[in-house]
Order: sequence, then structure tokens, then C-alpha cells
Amino acid sequence: MLKGFRKEYSNFAPRKRRFENTNAINWRFISMKKTLVIYLANLNGGGAERLHINIAPEFVKRGFDVTFLVHSREGSLANAVPAAVRLVSLECGRTLSALLPLARFLKKEKPDILVSNLGHNNIIAIWAGMLAKSVTKIIATQHNSLSSESANGSSIRYRILPFMYKLFLGKASGIVAVSRGVADDMATLCGIKREKITIIYNPIINHDFYSRMEEAVSHPWLQEKHDVPVLLGVGRFTEQKDFATLLHAVALASKTRNIRLILLGEGQLQEKLQQLIKTLGIGERVDMLGFQLNPLSFMKHADLLVMSSRYEGFGNVLVEALACGTSVVSTDCPSGPAEILENGKYGLLTPVGDPQALAAAIIQTLDKPLPAQTTMERGRQFTVERTANEYIALFNS
Repeated sequence: MLKGFRKEYSNFAPRKRRFENTNAINWRFISMKKTLVIYLANLNGGGAERLHINIAPEFVKRGFDVTFLVHSREGSLANAVPAAVRLVSLECGRTLSALLPLARFLKKEKPDILVSNLGHNNIIAIWAGMLAKSVTKIIATQHNSLSSESANGSSIRYRILPFMYKLFLGKASGIVAVSRGVADDMATLCGIKREKITIIYNPIINHDFYSRMEEAVSHPWLQEKHDVPVLLGVGRFTEQKDFATLLHAVALASKTRNIRLILLGEGQLQEKLQQLIKTLGIGERVDMLGFQLNPLSFMKHADLLVMSSRYEGFGNVLVEALACGTSVVSTDCPSGPAEILENGKYGLLTPVGDPQALAAAIIQTLDKPLPAQTTMERGRQFTVERTANEYIALFNS
């Protein structure tokens, strides 16, 4: 592992301060850019990965030298990394195996700031900083409801995460939660003082949001004058997203309304969801299109976006749909949707895992959608500029 790591970094010269010879006599000092490392496991199409791909160009614009540091280059967003951002792979597998390579990276490159993402990565980043005796400011970011994540985790490493947070999160220079709900949950579960957690909402509206929204969609259900309302579900096919409840809700709602559903995503439960579609007899109403690099154009043309998650940290797809002028319905899961939708003002909220309530909310919203201008004004508050300002304020503190 270390041999491969040394090879990976053999061509990286330590960063040096630069000077410019302005004339034969005088030298003017040129200040070095601040170095910012975004640490992720990979570049899969999740919310954390999309967040940083969206905001990285804004950090570059503000004068940061930005690097994406990943365990491996795999993932559906691997080709979406902005051109101005360096991509470095530690070439390791499990999160624990990243400890030594990450410590060596910190010791050699000495970045000013490292923003880590997701539970176990946060712990490894803190350990690596301690091991390297690094001066790098490490910002730990929590993207999901910690209590839900630990309770629903598939292994003991998820269940002990709150305990690990309690022991080590205080070593971080900063702690970020992507919603008030996530922050409150962390503070209660881990015994962290609430004022030590900074809430920074995810950035959704970036420089090319509107152009991507206007891209053409060739799906026959989404033509300009489609007669049958089209629902849209977007996300990974996992237990957390609970697409099974959405499919049951569609089956119930279709008894009184002629509706269709498009699902965008991929994941381990895909075959089970396909089988459930057959069992419910809604095969002609549901189309699974796989992962889409640009879901915005689908959102713009759909009649309603539905999020059926059991838990979240924020709920990016809700903001994306709102900003596209599309009505939304969501489960009132911890955490994020109630904050985004202001407790139902911008979209109906239903109990988690209740297909009957979700079906009723779908029908009610199709019958009386919010004005597009209202949803757009709400969605367009979540800009990369606003999020970057809040992160930079944290960096400077």
C-alpha cells in the first residue's frame, strides 16, 4: 500500500512561495494561494459529491488552490470534476486503509484546510492529522442524520460512529452540519456543544444550473404537452431512500388518477425495486432510467418530484426541483426537508414509510400545485455564493 502511495506522490513537489522579479533591483513578494483539500471516499453520485463539484469552482474563483482527494477515482461523477480542480487518489480500498496515505499526504503537502465528508472519513481525517502532527485545519462535515445513520447501518462500524465522534470530533478545527436537524441530532447524540457546530446548507444553484435545466429531454412521457402527469424520483436505490414506499404510493394513487413515474438512479436495491414494480402491477406506469448526470432537465419537465426518504441530511433534490419551478412532496424525515419546505409552506410533508399518506399528498399536489414562481424563488435561495461565503467565514475563524 505504501509503495503505491509513494509512487503516486513522487511527482508532487512541495509547494513553495513564489517571487516575481519586477525589475533589476526590486523584488515583490507574491502571496501563495490558500490550499483547500476536499476529502471524499470516491466520486459516486451522492449529495456530498455533488455538493463539492458544485462549489469547487466558486472556491477557485475566490483564490483557493483546490484539490479533490479520494480513496479511488471510481464513481459516476469522476468525469465531472471541474477542470481547475486537481484530482488525487490515495489508491486504497476501505476507509481505514486510507489512514497512513492520508497522513503522509498531510505531512508532505501541508494544505491549509482539509474539508472531510461523511462519518468515517471524518474520523480518519482527524486521526491522520494527529498522526502527521499536521497544522492543516480539518473541517468535519456531517451530511446525514447521525442517529438514523447509526441505527440503520449495516455493520457495527455505523453503530459506534456516535461514540467515535464523541471521542475525537473535538480535535477538528470546525464541525459542519448541512441542516439544523443534523446539528441538533449530533449535539444530543455525541455530547457536543451545539454552538460548536456550524450549519451550512448545501449549494445547489451554480453558474450553469439554468443552462442544464434547459437541456432537452427526449423521453416520450415528458414531451411539451404530455396528457398524463409524470412524477419523478431521484436518488440512490438504497434503504435510506425508500423507493418501495414511493412505488406503493404510486400504485394506490393510480387507482383514482392516471399517473406515471420516472426513477433516476442506481444502487443495490435495483432488482428488488424492479420485482416490486411487477408485483404491484404498475410496470406500464414506471420507467427506471438509471443514473443521469443531469437530472435538472427531467425535473423541469416533470409535474411533481417526490422524495420518500427514511432519513436525510438536507435533501438536495427538493431544492433542485423547486428551483426548476416544479412542485414537490416529501416525507417529513430527519433531517432537512421540513427546513427546506418550511414545514409544508413550499411542499406537502408526509410521515415516513406511509404510502397512503404519500399517495394522498401526490394527488392533492397534482390537483393544486404551487405557482412555479413561488417554488423557484424558494429554491434559488440556495446558491454556491452563499454557501462559499459561509465556508470561507468558517475557514477564517
